[in-house]
Amino acid sequence: MKILLVLNPISGGINKAEFLLEAKKLCKFYGYELQLFRTTGNDDLEKLKTAINSYAGVRIAAAGGDGTVLLVAKAILNSDKELGIVPMGSANGMAAELGVKKKPLEAFKDVLLSWIVKPLDLVQVNNKHLAIHIGDVGTNAEVVKKYDQDKSRGMLTYIKHYVNQLKEVEPFEIVVKHGENEIKEHGIMLAICNARKYGTGIPLNKISNPFDGKLELVIIHEINFSSILKLGLSALVEDYQNYQESTVLSGDEFTVSFKNPKVLQLDGEVIDEFRELQIKLIPSAVNLVLTGANPY
Repeated sequence: MKILLVLNPISGGINKAEFLLEAKKLCKFYGYELQLFRTTGNDDLEKLKTAINSYAGVRIAAAGGDGTVLLVAKAILNSDKELGIVPMGSANGMAAELGVKKKPLEAFKDVLLSWIVKPLDLVQVNNKHLAIHIGDVGTNAEVVKKYDQDKSRGMLTYIKHYVNQLKEVEPFEIVVKHGENEIKEHGIMLAICNARKYGTGIPLNKISNPFDGKLELVIIHEINFSSILKLGLSALVEDYQNYQESTVLSGDEFTVSFKNPKVLQLDGEVIDEFRELQIKLIPSAVNLVLTGANPY
């Protein structure tokens, strides 16, 4: 049997050498032939597609953060290949959402041994850009942009930029078209959700399900920043929804527009600035390897 391990060497600021050594031992123990693909940040998608086309196996493990998982998802979109997640990024949002074990080697072992496979939905923006977990415009997208420009990595760096951004936030107009309906709101952030929470644990809504053929738009109108800062990091996790006012819209296709161009991030990657977003769901797009810990 074969397994292709797609490894992001720099994700999360984590040294991958020890994990790779133990992963090779694990594959040998269970009778797998391990093939390795290291991302470089240079034309990774096309190179990965070429590697997969020459690869005779079915199962692929993505070792990195949400961006690495998304990279593999793009490469195997609408195919019979199976994707397993090994969380080694800064936040690992989709891994946390799906109950993937936090320790990378244990998660990799589950990818090798689990027979539970479920078709995962993806989100498409402007007929080109894909998201597997969560994207947004506004407060968090600005945080991600600053995080990308920082030489430091990891959760503490993200939190530093998040707290600083809370002090600068200003509401903007958001116009959402859904079928015949049009909604005009003012908010500090628009989240595009295929899941309920960020990898930090911050909840955006209670209904998103990455397997249900729907996506959610969450317009966050305002947040009681003073309460959050007084309570500390704990307020950025489960209690977050108690300090925000939001509108949640559910469906399979939306058009969103802004008066001025806004930064869009998808799965931790800054895409560009846009005045309009065409957002739709691609149902059952990728075969995902799971365990019984998946809550959906």
